Order: sequence, then C-alpha cells, then structure tokens
Amino acid sequence: MKKIINCLFALLVLEVFKDKNDHAKVYQPGDHLETDDLSRVNDLVKRGLAKIESVGVAEDAAGDDANGGDAGGSKTGGEAKPTKVVFDGNEYEPQVIKDALIAIGVPVAPNAGVNGLTKKIGEITEEQTAALKEKLITTE
Repeated sequence: MKKIINCLFALLVLEVFKDKNDHAKVYQPGDHLETDDLSRVNDLVKRGLAKIESVGVAEDAAGDDANGGDAGGSKTGGEAKPTKVVFDGNEYEPQVIKDALIAIGVPVAPNAGVNGLTKKIGEITEEQTAALKEKLITTE
C-alpha cells in the first residue's frame, strides 16, 4: 500500500490579498504563508499573488522534527524524505541553513531537520530573509 504524503508549501506574498478562509486576515507583500492546499498554492501563484519559497512534508513539520526524529532525511527504506532545504530557489544542507540562521540571530533547535528548518524560514521577517540570503551567498 502506498503512503500518501502531504506537502507543506511555504509561500512569499507578492501582492496584497485577503485569506479565503479568514476574511479578516489580509496578507501584505513580504508576509509568509504556509499551506498544504495544492489548489490554493496553484491559484495564488497563477494570479501572481505569491511565489513558492520551499516545499516540505506536512506530516513531519510538527512530528519528527519536534520530537528529535530523523526528519533530516533517511536514505533507507520507506518513503524518501527530503534531505536538503530549499531556500530562494537553491538547495542547502540542513547544517548550512542552521548555521546561517543562528548567525543572523534566529534561534534554531539543534535537532531541527529539513521540515523544521523550512518552517522556521517561513516564519522569519523580510529583514531576516534578506540577511539570510546575504549570509548564504557569503558561505557558498
């Protein structure tokens, strides 16, 4: 039996729009939005309201990472887990992202895996995102 994996999409808001589920919530350019609703992601990207920053596995976002599990990616048996963190269109090793986040003053759990780091990136401010981009450029 094949296991179904839900993807968690981290989006960067490009244009102002209201949340379709919570009409009181208004997203501003630079805000981050996480959702596992692929049709919503496709609609927002197609309309130019947001762009995809990263994709992770939704079931692990609050599961394995939070409990110190192997969310960093195991290459043995079962479903393949992501082994790299996608940020700004590039893939990075989890430790590189951890070091860069810590260097810009963003606290990161020592056992954070790919999904936890993807979630953390989705939560940082626009200024922190710019600093992270700069830090990653200097480490390449």
